[in-house]
Amino acid sequence: QKIVVAADACDYGIGCVISHRYADSSEKPIAHASRSLTAAEKNYSQIEKEALGIVFAVKKLHKYVFGKKFLLLTDHKPLLAIFGDKKGVPVYSANRLMRWATILLGYDFDIEYINTTKFGQADGLSRLMQKHQVENEDIVIAAVENDVCTLLKKCIRRLPVTVADVESYTKSDPVLRKVISCVKSGKRPKVDQKLAHFQNRRETLSVVGGCLMSGERVVIPPELRSKVLKELHIGHPGIVRMKKLARSYVYWPNIDVDCEDMVRICTNCQEAAKNPTKVPVKTWPSPTRVWQRVHVDFAGPLEGIYYLVVVDAFSKWPEMIEMGNISAGKTVKALKSLFAKYGLPQTIVSDNGTQSTSEQFKTMCDEGGVVHIRTAPYHPQSNGQAERFVDTLKRGIKKLKGEERPTEETNLERGSAGVQDDA
Repeated sequence: QKIVVAADACDYGIGCVISHRYADSSEKPIAHASRSLTAAEKNYSQIEKEALGIVFAVKKLHKYVFGKKFLLLTDHKPLLAIFGDKKGVPVYSANRLMRWATILLGYDFDIEYINTTKFGQADGLSRLMQKHQVENEDIVIAAVENDVCTLLKKCIRRLPVTVADVESYTKSDPVLRKVISCVKSGKRPKVDQKLAHFQNRRETLSVVGGCLMSGERVVIPPELRSKVLKELHIGHPGIVRMKKLARSYVYWPNIDVDCEDMVRICTNCQEAAKNPTKVPVKTWPSPTRVWQRVHVDFAGPLEGIYYLVVVDAFSKWPEMIEMGNISAGKTVKALKSLFAKYGLPQTIVSDNGTQSTSEQFKTMCDEGGVVHIRTAPYHPQSNGQAERFVDTLKRGIKKLKGEERPTEETNLERGSAGVQDDA
C-alpha cells in the first residue's frame, strides 16, 4: 500500500495525518499529530505556515517515512514549485522556505496538490491544536527559526541602526505595514504603485521579529535609509562596490539608484575619480572621386515637411528631395531617382532608421552592388557629412523667417543655396 502524508495549517495551528492508500483509493489512518503555533510562528506568512506544517509532519512521522517513498499532500499550490523539484531549492524563496526545503531533501516523496474542500483529514487536525508546550520533536523547526533570527541580527549588526529601530520605523511606515499584512495573509494587494517593487519580490519576503526581510536582506524603512547609505559609503567605495555591499545586507525599492546618486554627489569621490579615457577620433577615408561615397539623412519637419538629404563626401554637394512621407518605399524610390541622374555610388552611409534597415533598402543596395554602412546607434556624429548639412539648413531657414518670401520653396532654396554655391 502507498504511504500518504497529509499536512495543513491554519492561523493558529498545524496538523498532519499519515495513512495507507489501498487499491480501491480508500485510506486508513496510521497516526496523526497537531499543535498550536507559537507567538513567532503566528507572524509567518500563509505559505510559511503551510510549509511549517509539512516540515512538522515529516519530522513528527520520521520513523514511518524515512527511507521509504511516500506521497505528500498539501492544499497550498505554491509549495509544489518549492518542495517538488529535487534538483535544487529555488533561489527566490524566503529564508525559512529555503532552509526547510533543504531539510526535506533527505526524504523520498512526491508532492501533490489537493483542493481544500477534500482535505478534511489534515485541515481538521490543524484546527484541533494542543494547548501544552511544544515537545522536543520540533527541535529542527526551532533551530531554523533561530537561524533566521540570527541572520537578521547579523545583517543589522553591520549597520548604524538597531533591530529595535528597524522594527519601530517599520511599524510606523504605512507602506511597510501594508506589505507585512499581505505577507502574513498571503493575499495580493490591490494595484498600488508604492507596492509594485515588493509585489515583484513577494516570494522572497518574510517577517522576522517585526522586521521585513527580502531573502537574506533586511528591508530598511525610509527614515533610516540616508543613515544606512552613509555607512555603506564609508571608505568611499565606487558604485559597483557600494551596490555589492548593499546587496549583502539591506534592501529597499530603487536602492541601486540611491547608491549611484550617493557616489555621484560625493565631492571626494568625484575629485579623486580618473578622467574618462579619450579615444582618438577616427575619420572617414577620403574619397578619390565624385559620388564615390554619399551620406544620407532626413531633415525636418521643416514647416511640416520632411526632406531627404544626400551629401557627396568628395565635393560636399548636397541634394534635397521633398518627401510626402518617409516610408522605406518612398525613400528607395527617391534615391533611385537621384541615382538615375548621377549614377550609383560605391558606398552609402546612413543611420539605423527603419528606412535604411528595411528589406527594400537592402535589395536596392544588393542589386546595384552598393556597400551600405550604418553608423553606430545613438552616435549621429558618425554620419557627420549629412548631419552638418541638416543643421546648416535648419539654421539658415530659421534666419530667413523674418523676411518676406513668396513661397516655402523659395525659402528652402534660399536656405540651401549658399551651401551649394560653396560646393
